[in-house]
Amino acid sequence: MKYVLSAFVMVLTAGLSAAAPDPVAIELKGLVDDVASVLRKQDQTSIRIGKFTGDGDVPSHFGPEIQRLLIAGFKTNNVTVSKDALIEIKGDYAPATEDPSAPGLNQMFVRISAKLVNTKTRLELAGVSIVSRAIHGNEALAKAFAPTTTLPPSADRQTRNDGIRDAIEKPNANVANTKVRSSASSPFAVEILVVNTATAPNPAAGVPVSLKDGLAFVDVKKGQSYRVKIHNGADFDVAVKLSIDGLDQYVFADNEHCKPDGTSKFEYLIIPKRSTYAINGWFRNLKRADAFTVDDYAKGAVAELNASQGDVGQIAVAFHAAWDTEEELRKESAKDAATRRGDPVDTNLKLVSKFIGVCRDQVSVRYLK
Repeated sequence: MKYVLSAFVMVLTAGLSAAAPDPVAIELKGLVDDVASVLRKQDQTSIRIGKFTGDGDVPSHFGPEIQRLLIAGFKTNNVTVSKDALIEIKGDYAPATEDPSAPGLNQMFVRISAKLVNTKTRLELAGVSIVSRAIHGNEALAKAFAPTTTLPPSADRQTRNDGIRDAIEKPNANVANTKVRSSASSPFAVEILVVNTATAPNPAAGVPVSLKDGLAFVDVKKGQSYRVKIHNGADFDVAVKLSIDGLDQYVFADNEHCKPDGTSKFEYLIIPKRSTYAINGWFRNLKRADAFTVDDYAKGAVAELNASQGDVGQIAVAFHAAWDTEEELRKESAKDAATRRGDPVDTNLKLVSKFIGVCRDQVSVRYLK
């Protein structure tokens, strides 16, 4: 069971039952340990975090999350993250289908590769090889490339992986007026509401959505703020995970809502059955959020974490069923332009407890910066 935040009942998850370990964080911890060892041999105590760019046909924006995890990892290893450091780590990530360390596993996964560069010569460090990381798991794959897709909760791991892979390679979002769905029959939808001032009331409808190569795009201009309106047309509550430009909506939570390592206690927001709710900003506490505001790189929320941005911003919402009892969960039978922090806005959340199922739907919307 998890404690989560709720909108009318809006839900955040904290932990009675701890969240499953993040495979991306686990693999990047190994990467950080390897790099920290190299730095010690080079008599260096600081590192510069460079870009991690997506290498694939579908525009994705997972680099900032990689950078955030690296920053946290280096701090744990007593390595200072500095733009003035002599050594820089940078790299790329891509969807991969063959892993020499796991022969016979016919599933798509995330491959993260990195290299160390001397910031004065701009040459790679001689004699230093950083082993790339293979990150397996459907949740990590869906988070990295944010495909819009439906994932049957009762399907096995292979079937779900095949579905995610198909959505990455052949994106096909469903757009109806201002709403984006994974399919015309999906009970879940996402709508982007745009306002010129952070405190303005919600507009009656979202901005128009265009399709480009199967991907949903909206137009949000610099200086404007937006809200992510969640539509839950299902006959059960859903727990949603929202990420903006690769960063979880709770990444800027106040200290009172963070674990000792500085990460948020929360993961999900509960949207009651047959209802809608507009998420209006980065969560700070139960009464306040910082508006999602599109702005220049130097002011962006990603920049605050020393992370880099690409040309395409990404808003991704993952939908999980949220149950009141463990019995209901078992019936699910699962087998497997930058956005900156804008002005404070009011929220009204409370903590509730729910049993969270597997991701059954994901919707992503992109915008040009």
